Amino acid sequence: MNSTKKLVISALLLALALVLPFMTGQIPEIGNMLLPMHLPVLLAGFTVGGPSAMAIGAIAPLLRSALWGMPVLFPKAIGMAFELAAYGLVSGVIHSKSKKDGRAVLISLITAMLAGTMQVEAEGPEVTAAIIEAVQNAGYNAMVPGEKKEKKEEK
Repeated sequence: MNSTKKLVISALLLALALVLPFMTGQIPEIGNMLLPMHLPVLLAGFTVGGPSAMAIGAIAPLLRSALWGMPVLFPKAIGMAFELAAYGLVSGVIHSKSKKDGRAVLISLITAMLAGTMQVEAEGPEVTAAIIEAVQNAGYNAMVPGEKKEKKEEK
């Protein structure tokens, strides 16, 4: 696939990752089951390859958070960026190394889902809490839209 076609398909899949959550946003139960931002990233792994899909997966939740405030940047969008990047990279690499049949798609899909889930579990709540605390201590709360600025009382 030439680079122009790859770039156009990547841009379309990134746009789809940004727009699809609006379709299920009104019904959170369905959105939590379908995970609409994950689908274009996995599709990117199969169509444009691992490195491009990893970039789409890393950019999509951060860009969506910056544009519309959902998902919340800390801790959700940061965790999703790592998870979706792992999904895209693993699905693309496994798919490119295997035969192009239905079994290969299923194997690369399952492997990518497991790799992304393991990556999220490796972060753990302690790491996420430490990141949030470090950013809050750096004064980031003053810049986050919708967040209340809390003043700490010194004793």
